[in-house]
Parts: sequence; C-alpha cells; structure tokens
Amino acid sequence: MISEIKNKNERKLKKIENEEWKPIPRTNGKYHISSIGRLKSFIIDKKNGQIVQGSLTSGYRRVSLKINKQTERFFIHQLVAEAFIPKPSAEHTHIIHIDSNKKNNQVSNLAWVTKEELNKRMYQHFVKYRKNYKGVIISNSNLKEEDVKLLKTMINKGIPQYKIAKMFCVSATQIKRITRGENWSHVEPKIVIKK
Repeated sequence: MISEIKNKNERKLKKIENEEWKPIPRTNGKYHISSIGRLKSFIIDKKNGQIVQGSLTSGYRRVSLKINKQTERFFIHQLVAEAFIPKPSAEHTHIIHIDSNKKNNQVSNLAWVTKEELNKRMYQHFVKYRKNYKGVIISNSNLKEEDVKLLKTMINKGIPQYKIAKMFCVSATQIKRITRGENWSHVEPKIVIKK
C-alpha cells in the first residue's frame, strides 16, 4: 500500500519555469509533450495529468502511446521536435541532438536535418572518436603494417582496388577505407610516388 502511494506521488506533475506544453496530434488530448521533453498522460488523472517515464532504447527515451486503440512507440525527441520545431523543408526528415546528449530532449537542443546533413554529422563523430584508436594493433586483423605499406604503394601506382583486395584476401570496402584514410591512416606507403 505504501509503495503504491509513493509511486503515485512520484508521477505527479511538478511545475518547471518556462516549460510549455502542447497536445500530441492524433491522441485526442490524452497526451501532452513539453518543451523540455517531459510527457504527461491524461488517461488516469484527467485534470492534471501524470508524467510518463517510458524506457531507454539505445540511449534514447522512448514511450508507448495508445492511438486509436493501437499502441505506437515514439522517441521523446521526435515528439518534441514535431510539436515545437517547424521543419525547414520536406527534405528535413531527421532530428539531431545538437550537443549529442541523447537524454537532453529540450527544444533548444534539437534540430531538423536532411539525410545528407545527418550522414555528414555521423561521419564527423565517427572520425572524431576513432582518432583515439589510431595505431592500435588489432590482433585479429588480416592485414599487418607491412602489408598496408605495400598495399598503399600499389594504390599510389594506380593498381585497381579490386585486384589489390584479391591479392591481400580482404574486401574491396576495406581497400576503399584504407584509401580514404579511415583505416590504417597512420601507416605510410613503402615508396612515395609523385603524380
């Protein structure tokens, strides 16, 4: 009995300064989303609403909502962006967390981006975080440093990448990554060839 009362009290709505609430479309006013990423349900407490916590999926807060007798799952950042941030164009179909903190779902931290902008951002994060791993010896790698030196020399000579991949028993994708400097960027070719 005491735990039931405690759980009900924890779900009561605490007012936060400058927080704005908007109803979520298609829910007939049963759910509202706030400008700081809080969700409240008016299903049980029809007057004041109750906070819905949801769960975490890959670090993102996610909730299940009943819409037209069907349960649908939504990410909180998606609900906030759809309610508070107008899309610049039809091409802007993805939402990013500006500070890269998946739990910071405030309006000021969200932005609509195009698929190209999202891919560019993901690549920049990939490059930024993998710099820590450069020079690390990977014991299960098919290539050794001497192989990569020779391989880079062959690339510089203009030998087709698919042939190099066959010679070293690696994928063409691996050769492309080496060419672009994504993998083995710390290794120099055996012979530097001037073009």
